[in-house]
Amino acid sequence: MNESRYYFAYGSNLNCSQMQNRCPQAVRVGRARLDGYQFMINRQHYATVIAQPEHVVWGGLWLLAPSDEESLDQYEGVIGGFYTKAEVAVIAMSEITKALTYFAADSDPGYPNADYLKNILIGAKEFGLPDYYLNYLAASARRAA
Repeated sequence: MNESRYYFAYGSNLNCSQMQNRCPQAVRVGRARLDGYQFMINRQHYATVIAQPEHVVWGGLWLLAPSDEESLDQYEGVIGGFYTKAEVAVIAMSEITKALTYFAADSDPGYPNADYLKNILIGAKEFGLPDYYLNYLAASARRAA
């Protein structure tokens, strides 16, 4: 991890103040779209994405310094196996861009706690995600309950 790279956030890391605390050098780039995946909340009450043709996940694109990536790895529990990370192709600024994202090891459906979901929605609004998608995120608690 010697150079900055893009990070696609789809859950609570959309929240700008939260990311400022976790990753002080991160630069907000703009909204982005991950095709062929679906947003979900897992049994442990956290967001993840799962491969799902014909679905789309909207999120935010950040530019991370190496120290920020290390911080996110720690926060997301990569060493403990809670999340894994991989590069995905996202569409941002009308271009396909490679970006790091995190996948939860637990992909069984669950539901979010209210504060966690509120944090996601704040960030989704900060990134200007489409209204239909904001409604989809808000309904995620009802779908999985």
